[in-house]
Amino acid sequence: METRTLTLEARSNGKLGALHVGIPHEGRVVVGGWRLDLADGEEKVEPHHRVRVRREGSTYTFERLS
Repeated sequence: METRTLTLEARSNGKLGALHVGIPHEGRVVVGGWRLDLADGEEKVEPHHRVRVRREGSTYTFERLS
């Protein structure tokens, strides 16, 4: 099984890579209680994918497991 890693910087301004606690919204994905914003051209993460999340400071690493 291929594992892909997404590293996104946590921001509070709602731009690419912003992590928010919230409900599902168009163009966003809920991962373990976090809503993950991804722009076109970024690695695609869909709700049915299995994802592991690791936090290091203000950087969250998302490993797409499936």
